[in-house]
Amino acid sequence: MDSNARKNRVGNLMKELVESSLINFGYAINENYLNKQLCQISV
Repeated sequence: MDSNARKNRVGNLMKELVESSLINFGYAINENYLNKQLCQISV
């Protein structure tokens, strides 16, 4: 494998990692937010 192909592969892996952690992070924030809203409603 030449160095360019290797760089691209690593770049794509990093991009996927970042995207999936951003998505997970977003879900966590949304869940927190929804839980807070639900708590306020039930009170």
